Amino acid sequence: MPRRHVPTLLGALTLLLLPTASGAQQQPDIVLIMTDDQPWHTLPYMPNVQRLIGDQGARFEAYYVSTSLCGPSRATTLLGQHSHQTGIKGNSSGAKKMFAKKSSLSTWLRAAGYHTGIVGKWVNNYEEPGGGWPTPAGGWDVWRVMRVAGYYNYQISVNGAVEAHGSSPADYSTRVLRDHAVAFLSSAPADAPLFLYFAPFAPHAPFTADPVDTHTFDNLSWGISFLPNFNEADVSDKPAWVRALAPAKDQKMRLQHEQQIEALQAVDRAVVDVLAAAEGRGRPLYVIYTSDNGWALGAHRWTQKWCGYDECSREPLLVRGPGIEAGTVVPATQLASNVDLAVTISDWAGATPDIPVDGVSLRPLLDDPDISWNRDVLLELRGGPHVNRKHWAIRTHDGWVWTEYDNGDRELYDMNADPWQLQSLHANPAFAAKRAELAARLAPMKN
Repeated sequence: MPRRHVPTLLGALTLLLLPTASGAQQQPDIVLIMTDDQPWHTLPYMPNVQRLIGDQGARFEAYYVSTSLCGPSRATTLLGQHSHQTGIKGNSSGAKKMFAKKSSLSTWLRAAGYHTGIVGKWVNNYEEPGGGWPTPAGGWDVWRVMRVAGYYNYQISVNGAVEAHGSSPADYSTRVLRDHAVAFLSSAPADAPLFLYFAPFAPHAPFTADPVDTHTFDNLSWGISFLPNFNEADVSDKPAWVRALAPAKDQKMRLQHEQQIEALQAVDRAVVDVLAAAEGRGRPLYVIYTSDNGWALGAHRWTQKWCGYDECSREPLLVRGPGIEAGTVVPATQLASNVDLAVTISDWAGATPDIPVDGVSLRPLLDDPDISWNRDVLLELRGGPHVNRKHWAIRTHDGWVWTEYDNGDRELYDMNADPWQLQSLHANPAFAAKRAELAARLAPMKN
């Protein structure tokens, strides 16, 4: 896929400045909410998020993160580039590399007149030597970033000053971060548009709920082990790293699933307060809700992230804002990726990315989900110590997934016939032409 450099006239060529009741023009406020390691299938347990964002705007049925790991995924979100372009391919040294970059979404928005704030998790290893702690990164007017992100016993850099938190219920990080986010929205200049990146730690392991939510989803009637690919019995068609896996422990996966949902309840409540504060400013408002990557919970026997299967790479994406019709569903044939978020936000804001970007604005798709899109997305895992899992993959708009592992393993799935990726067709001679076609479509996306 050729890389795109957004033209300098982007803001002038799109309808970015929105009318007020008096006829004056206003740039919109923009709020990006990103959770940590949230499986896509946990969204139904978040009624406020669905009611306040999804029901009032658009839901994407097919949104993917290109690299299913926290640091690379968050860097992609802020830079509009795949991880092989950002150079942040794993969690180690991610913050150091981000500090070295002088251009990102925050700098683009500030140049367009935005008041910018980040609350929560930035990229991994902020706390390490060279990671920058507690110095704020460039482009942010308000910086409230966690050192060693967690639920208790953590620190926050408050524009460079250290704020320490302990282990009392009042220190539960989603509560604290919610309050920081609301304070940013309430105190922001009224005469300038704002951008808030709100990034709570939940539901990341160790899956710790707010005390008021602990055990509220015990013995969930719908368990993760009911999914068709849970502890897949026959993995002879899978790559070597899957064939080497022992079956996941059913009870452990059920417990983690329940605890993730419990940890998300505080996020669901925080969204109510954050959106109330944002709406109180009286400006046009765009809101995005998503997560940085998923968590497999026993799919194909796998129990983490760092994979290309849907359980790792598929994420919720809900978007509301001016011009987006309530109840819009963007169908599974219309693919979107986290590489698109920075470009989309820039489009809304009238900002100009000053680096080449790999993503595209989702604005046309949000305006009309039935347009001809024909978009394929790249999935990749290029970093980390696990050589046998490193891969390139293409997920196509017409329902195919082709994966090339560095060790020579291959996978091919017809997602229309096999949505749970149970039978790889890579060794079936009847699909030789399809393999060649998809390999050719993937090749330019690696550049």
